[in-house]
Amino acid sequence: MFRSDDLKTAFKFVETRTGLLMIPLIFLTIPFEWNNKYWNNFLRFFSVVCIIYFSYHIYNGFHIVFDRFNALSHKPTTTFSEYLSTDDFTSRLRRKTNISSRVHQVYMSLFLCWAAIISTSLLFKTRKTIYKIGHGFMALLALICIAVLAARVSLLLTITICSAIIFVKTTLLGKKILIISIPLLFFTLYQIPSIQHRIQKLPTEFTIKNTKELTERQTIFTCSTELLSDNWITGLGLSNVQQELNKCYEGKNSFVVERQYNTHNQYFDILLSSGILGFLSLFALIGYSLYNAIQHKNWLQFLLISIFLINFLTENVFSRFHGIMLFAFFNTAFFKMNSHNSLKEKE
Repeated sequence: MFRSDDLKTAFKFVETRTGLLMIPLIFLTIPFEWNNKYWNNFLRFFSVVCIIYFSYHIYNGFHIVFDRFNALSHKPTTTFSEYLSTDDFTSRLRRKTNISSRVHQVYMSLFLCWAAIISTSLLFKTRKTIYKIGHGFMALLALICIAVLAARVSLLLTITICSAIIFVKTTLLGKKILIISIPLLFFTLYQIPSIQHRIQKLPTEFTIKNTKELTERQTIFTCSTELLSDNWITGLGLSNVQQELNKCYEGKNSFVVERQYNTHNQYFDILLSSGILGFLSLFALIGYSLYNAIQHKNWLQFLLISIFLINFLTENVFSRFHGIMLFAFFNTAFFKMNSHNSLKEKE
């Protein structure tokens, strides 16, 4: 922060990231008796509310985009089904959903991914058939919502992790059905125009022909690594990173300059803003959390940390309070549950 030219902006970043410390401190002072029954009920409540809330806003956003298409296209050159495969549809749907829910699509898909994992996990912790059906439906609904948002990383994580949970917990017959179902699921999802279009774009996003034809991702990655080569030790300061990125974007991609994209990589962002000390602090937090999860065999906590570590590769998850809140709250809750279970075992 002390290297920042704009202290107001720097303090704003500090205020947001302070949640990583404040949420655990507040959470640990709550005089609440923890046990597995209360915790599982809370997880069930969170996953259901989260999935229903975002499903409603995605459905609402879809209808707004659909109505707009019909209103403006008196003589459409394409049908609505063809329009679904365009970047314009995906960006408009995300924008309308963001405005409606007041949550950015990155965090929306992250919340839905986590809720789907919770629902799948709870599927094997209840004996009541109605609950099993409910958890299965919620997980499937979350997967559909992520697919509609065309969030590739969250979609792949949700399918992989939920499939792994089912494979480990289910019977031999269930494993065989799952192995057959996964290819069919991928094939079905690929038929969704927005997903198909986003997957087809992957080769062009990471193939650099020359500096005058850089895509958005290529521009962001190129500028981030250029800045890192000279500033990874001490960093640029919290408020200076975006300014330096904007300077680098000029002449490479006008759209990226206009949108003022960040590094889209949490590891790069920490190194550029806080240097090696900031990166080691993040590494210590994540490392100790992983150690605690493995030590107490809390695989749900392990999965939480894993989805964040993977999302760090493509997004600045901790740049907004939604990402910090999700991680800090659940990670702290898992720490408290681990402690409670350890004390119970010693009695």
